[in-house]
Amino acid sequence: MAPQLPSNFAVRLALYELDERTCEALRAMGQLAKRVLPSAIDRFIAGATKLPTVGPIYVQHKEEFKRTELAQFQALLAGTFDANYIETCNRTVQVY
Repeated sequence: MAPQLPSNFAVRLALYELDERTCEALRAMGQLAKRVLPSAIDRFIAGATKLPTVGPIYVQHKEEFKRTELAQFQALLAGTFDANYIETCNRTVQVY
């Protein structure tokens, strides 16, 4: 069962100016970003592995972090702010 939208979700979309024009722009950026996103996430994770406190966690869970980050960016850049987007955000929070 897909999560329901929070009662204030429409208000948040308006607050962040996530109208159809903005969502269209996100989708266009997503087309460009999909080519570089995997390597950008790899570089981020490589840097994070050098952090003294959380580095070992990034080393141990590298692939899970990569999948999670990629899914989160894909959901955002799809420009479809619906129950599936919320579910992706919730999964991201659970991983971190």
